[in-house]
Amino acid sequence: MRNCALYPLIAVLLLVGPQSLWGESYQILDRDENLTEISEEEFFQRLDHLDVLDRAFHTHRPHPPEMTPSRREPPLNIDPFYVLLKSGTHLYAEGSAGEEKAYQLNRDLFTRAILTDYGSHQAWLVDNNNRRRYWVYVSDIIDVNPELTLTPQVATSEFFPPPTSYHTDDKSLQLRHELSFGILSSTATPLRETFNPETSEASGSGVNYTLSALWDFPLQFGWSFVYEQMKNEELSWTSIATGPKISYQAWSGTRHSFEISGELLQGAIMSGTYALEEGFEGDFLRFGLEGRLIRSYSWGEIFVSGKWLRERMSIDRQAFDTFSSPDVGRTNTGVMGVIGLSFETGFKL
Repeated sequence: MRNCALYPLIAVLLLVGPQSLWGESYQILDRDENLTEISEEEFFQRLDHLDVLDRAFHTHRPHPPEMTPSRREPPLNIDPFYVLLKSGTHLYAEGSAGEEKAYQLNRDLFTRAILTDYGSHQAWLVDNNNRRRYWVYVSDIIDVNPELTLTPQVATSEFFPPPTSYHTDDKSLQLRHELSFGILSSTATPLRETFNPETSEASGSGVNYTLSALWDFPLQFGWSFVYEQMKNEELSWTSIATGPKISYQAWSGTRHSFEISGELLQGAIMSGTYALEEGFEGDFLRFGLEGRLIRSYSWGEIFVSGKWLRERMSIDRQAFDTFSSPDVGRTNTGVMGVIGLSFETGFKL
């Protein structure tokens, strides 16, 4: 009878196996043992040793699972907001019989709307009493609240730190270097009328170097240095001039630009010969107007330009006793074709 009474207990222990009883783990049979391989007395000795006879039939209550609080969305703001509905937008409403009716706007409509849920594709249109009348698709509405907000929305409960005293200064100097070569044609009126009015106009060439400081201003200021050689069949002279230059970029494209500039040059040195024998000296004051087409590259720019020149030239004739004309000062005009290049350099101050 003892065996029959313990069969249910044996079955429970075999099913439970190595389970946790009141927080501890008990092993009755090894992994590779079978109940038929051990004696009944040894089996009960193991049970007595484990002292689980009074515990086996207690109700096993496992620990409740830990509940992780889910992240809840913030409450939906159901305050109406102003929207604009364009002409042709479809409105929907429920009919008296429960059917859905659709309407199409024949003009733009400025009204109020509310959203009913997160991620909803529909918005309700409300009247002045906030009653829902029609609904539209969210993709068909235009939110105009930002345009109607006349004052900045500053959170009064937030504290803003004072502005930092740290700041940066652009302590660098950007310079533009221009080097050009030009072909010049001049009427040479003062020289021809002084020495021989029958001679033809003069032609020659010159090189120019201009240094400009680049800054954020429409006009760029620079300083030019010019060296020229001029001659006709009887006259030849050289000159060195220097003076300020102002440039303005009138048009700019992706890689091309057009620039207009003006310069005022003072002839510092001017000397020449007449009929390869007699020498003369003089000076001049020249105004030049230039239109320049520029193409940009990674290393700098290449440009071609045309110049119109007008100058007042003074000839010192104290060494020419054979000429009856006194010292003269007359205006002279000319044109010049120029080709050149420019590049930029920078210096830390």
